[in-house]
Amino acid sequence: MGPSLLSRRAFLTRLDRMAREGFDHEIVVLFCDLDGFKPVNDRFGHASGDEVLIEVARRVERAVRPDDLVGRLGGDEFVVALPRAGMILAEDIATRIRTALTEPIIVDDEIIEIDVSIGTSVTTDQSTAVQFLAAADDAMYAVKRSRRRDETVPR
Repeated sequence: MGPSLLSRRAFLTRLDRMAREGFDHEIVVLFCDLDGFKPVNDRFGHASGDEVLIEVARRVERAVRPDDLVGRLGGDEFVVALPRAGMILAEDIATRIRTALTEPIIVDDEIIEIDVSIGTSVTTDQSTAVQFLAAADDAMYAVKRSRRRDETVPR
């Protein structure tokens, strides 16, 4: 059985426990922020937005390993904790998540397309769940800024 979606509080509690117990290995945290989700609610309504979020959660859960943690922080933000992953595997899982989420989602016969920006952080000896999330959130915003610059550069 694969991971199940955790609430913000449950995710933070489990991540703190994982960090305390996992001193012998790295934990990689992926902070996933949906791009293009706000227009879904604006155009199709919140019920359709909820259906998109449910499908996003399913796709993220399918993209990770059974012992990974998947949580929804709120709004259109999801987070994944990867124990014993290392950066190469974490990058592979992040790619799988992005590939899964950029596939169109059908809600009420409407095709909805979104993207995701994913920031990554790696544990240190003194890391807490809040510190993981802050570092991954900063990395995710760096990805968003980089994409915006790329989109404005003429080719």
